[in-house]
Amino acid sequence: EDPLAKICLIRHASSITCGSKCCASNGACISNEPPSEPECCYISEPNVECCSDADCNDPSSPNQASCQSNSCTSTCVVIVEGSDCCSSEDCTNPSLPLCQSNVCVEDTTCQHQCCSDSDCQEFGYPICNPSGECVCALSVAHGIACCSSDDCADDRFECSNHSCVKRQCDSELPAFQCCDDTDCENSNYECHDDECRLIECDMSIVQCCDDSDCDTGLVCSSNVCLANGNPRFTLSWIGDDDLDLHVRTPGESEIWYSHTYDSDSGGELDHDDIPREGDSTLHVENIFFPMDGTAPLGLYTYFVQNYHMWGEVNGWTLELYGGETL
Repeated sequence: EDPLAKICLIRHASSITCGSKCCASNGACISNEPPSEPECCYISEPNVECCSDADCNDPSSPNQASCQSNSCTSTCVVIVEGSDCCSSEDCTNPSLPLCQSNVCVEDTTCQHQCCSDSDCQEFGYPICNPSGECVCALSVAHGIACCSSDDCADDRFECSNHSCVKRQCDSELPAFQCCDDTDCENSNYECHDDECRLIECDMSIVQCCDDSDCDTGLVCSSNVCLANGNPRFTLSWIGDDDLDLHVRTPGESEIWYSHTYDSDSGGELDHDDIPREGDSTLHVENIFFPMDGTAPLGLYTYFVQNYHMWGEVNGWTLELYGGETL
């Protein structure tokens, strides 16, 4: 048996990709000379990956390769833009930014502080914003009433778990006028909702008990007849501190004791109160604007000045009305 023909038969049985230049269809050797490259090529040979380009390519893949020196040299061609890819640079769809196995896929790794609201719980924040940052923002949908105590109505409340909760009553804090009846210096008053209020309305000691006790166009507020307005700012306190109410209009005019009327806005201080030392009764100051809605639109700013303090700081309350609405 011809040894060369046997070798040729074995190679043929494995895989012959170069036709019959070396071996006939029955495996017989055509030439008495040993096979030589490039006339004969067998992919079953060691270190032989390919004999032609067809050995390297899968028609369904964007990867295209050529057979060079019996090795497949790969190249990549994007077939469908935004879908098949050779690298992540080919992935133009923001929602599918990564190239994996020649397919654009979603990036499931998070490179930010957060990728969802749940990631922010460990930082004590409720919301993950689009930039991947944990933040706090007032949001009814998220049940967030506050991000800090400054967002709450007044100093009687503090922000806890993004909700405004009432602090434990402390009469040392100006926001709490009283915690019990003993904090009310006048025996005619009792502590109600952290404020000292008359136990019973007695016209012998107050100006009014309700609006019917006042002249037309005036309202009874804190037992004093005051001009109503839209808006109206009413300051009340018990004690001998001389407090002054200031309101700054959108036009930057300031209404207070030294400037009681502003012609541009129609705002006016109609009631000023100056306690004397040892006075423990209720005091009221009131600044109002026209009820007909002619007050200028914009930002109104108020503040309370302790013009003179006789002893300990007195707590005070400021009520803001929009017409008849508190």
